[in-house]
Amino acid sequence: MYGRLAHRAFKLMAAAPIDGCLVEFGVYRGDGLLTMARLARRYLAPPPLMYGFDSFTGMPPTEVPLRSILRQGWAEGVCSDTSVELVQDRLRAHGVSARLIKGMFGEIAPLREYGIEQVRFAVIDCDLYEGFRDALRLLTPHVRVGTVLMFDDLIPPTDHRHQSVREHGKRAVEEWEHAVSMNLHLIRIDAPMALCVLVDEAYLERYARAILPLKRDQWGDLATSYARQYLGDGGLAPLKRVRDSLRGLVRRY
Repeated sequence: MYGRLAHRAFKLMAAAPIDGCLVEFGVYRGDGLLTMARLARRYLAPPPLMYGFDSFTGMPPTEVPLRSILRQGWAEGVCSDTSVELVQDRLRAHGVSARLIKGMFGEIAPLREYGIEQVRFAVIDCDLYEGFRDALRLLTPHVRVGTVLMFDDLIPPTDHRHQSVREHGKRAVEEWEHAVSMNLHLIRIDAPMALCVLVDEAYLERYARAILPLKRDQWGDLATSYARQYLGDGGLAPLKRVRDSLRGLVRRY
């Protein structure tokens, strides 16, 4: 899940801490929650409570026409190979605790009824317009300046078949930002994902030095980007083997 952006998100939360829990909208099989738990242990002490929201029944229908590759990738029922029980078992196997809430985001109760007061970090991985819209409505009373937001499928990659992605997440986020009059500050894009934080002038004045390095490329980001561009996703495997070898050497010496 969102590896490079997630590291940046947790580095920012460590440098600019606020109270609150960690939530994910769009859990699927639990990989995102496992990543959040691992990074929370590394960067945040003590690790905050975690919540995961999902229908656990696959893609719902949408009123926004699905075009091109999305007709198959986001068709009703896709990603139904999951369940609350499956995800809980995966979390327990890794010693991770999270509360899972099953339901369509437009139908579940307000977050306060699940014990959520303030949200420190939210992952919005809802794919469809309605999922983004309803997740953001649920979050609105619980976010504040300093809340870090990470969106998946917000920005379409450079592939003509994915351009209608913007009719879903991007549209919903733009409508929400305008409606609630919050300043959503973009930290970094790694298409189709985007990392943002809610800010005001005082926050930016205080934490600019923490934010600016998170906007810059690191050598690993550049190498991965070039490998994906020129070699395809298969080109990432050799880089990952080199990375793992270097990590092993660092641990040894």
